[in-house]
This record gives sequence, structure tokens and C-alpha cells, in this order.
Amino acid sequence: KDFEKDKLANPGRPLPRGLISTKEMVRAIGGLFAILLLLSAAHLLLLAQLQGLLMAASVVYLWLMYKEFYIGAFLAGYPLLYALSHQIVGVPLYLYGVSLFASLFAGQELAWVYVGVNVCASISYEFTRKLKADAHPAALTYRQIYGLHKSAAIAAFFQALSIILAVSMYRSGISAVVPLLVVQGLALLLIVLQGMRDAHQKASEGFAALAVLFAAWVGVFTVFRF
Repeated sequence: KDFEKDKLANPGRPLPRGLISTKEMVRAIGGLFAILLLLSAAHLLLLAQLQGLLMAASVVYLWLMYKEFYIGAFLAGYPLLYALSHQIVGVPLYLYGVSLFASLFAGQELAWVYVGVNVCASISYEFTRKLKADAHPAALTYRQIYGLHKSAAIAAFFQALSIILAVSMYRSGISAVVPLLVVQGLALLLIVLQGMRDAHQKASEGFAALAVLFAAWVGVFTVFRF
């Protein structure tokens, strides 16, 4: 969907370089969506109803994201809404992951806290990775739209919110969040410093990415609580 923009802003990517054609990519995307829908049906009919519904919800939402919810022009005028709409897919995805081990997990309060930790960390990373000063004008990064200070503030806000939720998990007895909290603390500090001094871009992006990775893995330990 970003092919035209990538030709200007990211010419080194496979599609702009001509390594694969747009038709081949569209066919591959369609095939993968078909496979995911079949897996969703298999889960729903043969395994667990909850897993099937969560997987189906994830696939349908991914398709809507691919089509920009059929209101791409409208969303383009509201970049923050666009960013948030593309992170909501994390809700059924993360719940699906933990439901593989505990089908009742989705009904537990801690499961939703876990989802919040992950979604907020992902939103923070989404903004942090688009704070580069040297981005091509066609990229339309959040920094270009909102400015450095406001974009960094949004990234810091969601990282801080993720930290608050992670602390609540720790207070519930999930000690596995300790490494995550360390990484998130460093990510938050670096994001704030970048917003103030326009420095440490690679470091802030790197730690924000690590926070997303660490947050997802906390789910394995969360399952063992029940």
C-alpha cells in the first residue's frame, strides 16, 4: 500500500528495487490471508472456539489495516488516529497467544493488563522509530507532521503508560516483568533525551524495540500464574 511513497522515501526496499513485482506481492498477500483464514476455521471447528475467534478477529483486522479500513484518505488527515488504528490489532493477537496455553485467560483482568503493556509499548515504538531527522520528506514521519518535541512526548507518554501497567503486573506477582521494566526505563529516558536534545535516535529506537520484544515474552510467564 505504500509502494508509491517507498519509491521516493525508501528506494532500497525490495518492491522499489524491482526484486519482486507488485502483482507478485498482491498474490502473496492474498494467499497468506487465505491460509490464515483456513487456520482460523480449523481452530474454531477442531480446537478451541476462543482461539478460533481471536485468530479470525486478528486476520480480519489485518485485512482492514491492509485496506486502510477503506477510509485511507480520511485517516491520512489524522495521523495519530491512523497510528492508533494500526495498533489495535495487538489486542486479539496477544490474547490469542496466551489463549494457546490458557483458554480462560482472556477473562482474567491480568490478561488485559498484559495486552495494555504490549499495545502501549508498540505505539511508543511506532512513534520512536519515526523521529529520524534525516527522513525523506515523502516519508511523512510523525516528526515531520507533529515536530520533534510533540512526537517524542507522545512516544514517552505511551512508554510511561506501558511501564505503569507493567508495574501493576509486578505487584500481582509477575516478577518476569523486572527485565522489561529495566529496558522500558532506559527507553523512556532515551526518548525524553531525544525530544530535548535531538540525540540518541538509534539508541532510543533500539530500546523501544527491545521493550516490545520483552513485553511479548512476559506473556509466557503470565500464563504460569494461573
